[in-house]
Amino acid sequence: MTLPTSAQLASAIQQALAAYPDVAALDFSCLRATGMVVTESPPGSAVLSTAILDACFPRASPSQDYFHYTTFSAFAGILAESECRLYWLKKRLHEHEYAPFCDAHGLDGYTTPDPDTGAVLLDDLCRDLFYLSVTVDPENRTLWHAFSEGGSGVRIKLRLTPTLERSQLRHIRYLNTSKKTIIRIIQDAVTDRFGLRFVLGGPSRAPAFSLPMFLEDENETRLLVKRFSMPPGEFNPWSSVRSEGAHQFLPLPICRDNDFCRVDVCSVAVGDPHNAERARQLLDRSPWCQTVPVEMANF
Repeated sequence: MTLPTSAQLASAIQQALAAYPDVAALDFSCLRATGMVVTESPPGSAVLSTAILDACFPRASPSQDYFHYTTFSAFAGILAESECRLYWLKKRLHEHEYAPFCDAHGLDGYTTPDPDTGAVLLDDLCRDLFYLSVTVDPENRTLWHAFSEGGSGVRIKLRLTPTLERSQLRHIRYLNTSKKTIIRIIQDAVTDRFGLRFVLGGPSRAPAFSLPMFLEDENETRLLVKRFSMPPGEFNPWSSVRSEGAHQFLPLPICRDNDFCRVDVCSVAVGDPHNAERARQLLDRSPWCQTVPVEMANF
């Protein structure tokens, strides 16, 4: 079989992306066909793959306010420990995480059990992905009900400033089964035209920014931190990861610079008026949050 040239690959993909001119204008000349797959060249490069990921899952602005809905006890824990916990995504695999995107994009290698061990690759991948769920919606009734004790809990307004590429802040894409993602369009263009499989560079984070359409009312934006293996003797920013029961979490100090993402607490809204004074007392005891205002939620 004669493999397509980079120009032929680029032409086929750009034609398929006619409805997305900004994406079609990307430089696809770095694609190479090898064997039965099409990948970005040189090996290890991810410039194009990152641009495709940005188009499919837009980055969120660090200058915007974000809101985290939680229980009062969890809020008290954040202040007591002066840290915000990012749990690994494995904790939520039973909640329609990760696998739906893999199934919709032919990532069978992530979801198919190993015939010898029964292990599933996505389990291992999700052990190295730590997340924090926020939203741009300050009065999201769905989130008040589901995560803030039916409306009597707490809504924390945050500013999030990711550090380097190890931390990404992106809006969740809710999968519409009747509409292909840009990644799927490219995959189908390469397969239909050349019988090959397009492999996105560094794909392990992409499924973590996707959820089924029935969850769209949550309007989630997600901070995601990927853990990498570090050579012996080198500084390991993930050494702070701790365990709680069966799950691990990455603690981020609040209102302080760190290696992953600065998390500033801007204000706190309580759903139960009886908790306003309790919240004020907790903030006053914190060395980092004494000037943070407390307000009543309006929903």
